[in-house]
Amino acid sequence: STQGVTFNFGSQTTETNFKEYKIFYKTGSSGVAVTDSAMSSSTFASLGSKTYSGQTTIALTGLATSTQYVAKIWAYDTFGNLTPSASEISFYTLATAPGTPTVNNATATTLDVSLATNTNPAAVTYAIYEATTAKYLAADKTMTASTQVWQTTSTWTTPITVTGLSSNTSHTFSVVAKNGDGVITATSTAEAVSTLSGNT
Repeated sequence: STQGVTFNFGSQTTETNFKEYKIFYKTGSSGVAVTDSAMSSSTFASLGSKTYSGQTTIALTGLATSTQYVAKIWAYDTFGNLTPSASEISFYTLATAPGTPTVNNATATTLDVSLATNTNPAAVTYAIYEATTAKYLAADKTMTASTQVWQTTSTWTTPITVTGLSSNTSHTFSVVAKNGDGVITATSTAEAVSTLSGNT
């Protein structure tokens, strides 16, 4: 989700004096430690069972939107000894679907398109589709790309002045966002605005 993740439990510990599991996590791509934020048996009962109480997954919530996290599980025994899993896992939470774009300032061949990023952080990238041309917005801000072109809002320099449009024509724009793992959101609601007549 945009503010959470579901972990799949791996193999069980062989520790005979088992006390609990703890899952530690933090923002970033690597280097999680037992001093970082933790999920423990005091909040998640399945972590107090050697067999995870028969559960196969555990959900973590309260994370930031479209942000990279790294996590790792440790097993604790009754003597305070701890054993980590063999590897960390790194993941991104999902991006939020963009809001309806604002389209205005029409001329005969241009329209301004402003993106509605919702709660997404600055690193999220966006692709813009126009239904009349059946094309995506290219990096040069013309509707000429046959596949999605992904850029941040700062690279698009929103509002984006889209050039090379047909005059006296309705143009319908919609937007999708993508997180750092390449997962694409649902498409925004579309917005249609017409360019002006070339004779005015």
